[in-house]
Amino acid sequence: MSLDKKEVLKLANLAKLQLDSDEVEQYQHQLEEVLDYVDQLKDLNLATIEPSLSGVKAGEHQLRSDQVGVSQPKVIDQAAELNDGLMVSPAVFKK
Repeated sequence: MSLDKKEVLKLANLAKLQLDSDEVEQYQHQLEEVLDYVDQLKDLNLATIEPSLSGVKAGEHQLRSDQVGVSQPKVIDQAAELNDGLMVSPAVFKK
């Protein structure tokens, strides 16, 4: 599949990228290769392949149970901040 420079510049704008002319040509070539690969994937005969979320057939893979344990002292010693022997990390969610 071919892309013209106008389409590459539109994608760059959507991605908030500022590309010079050499980069536009480079991205144009790379995006065309990606789209060609996707076209190849479309041609695959998947009629005999069963849908799977994990890629492993049911019953072939046994999950281990979660086990709570103490981290190794070396790991704990490397923590930037400790609170009662537990590692403290920056908040991920706003309150």
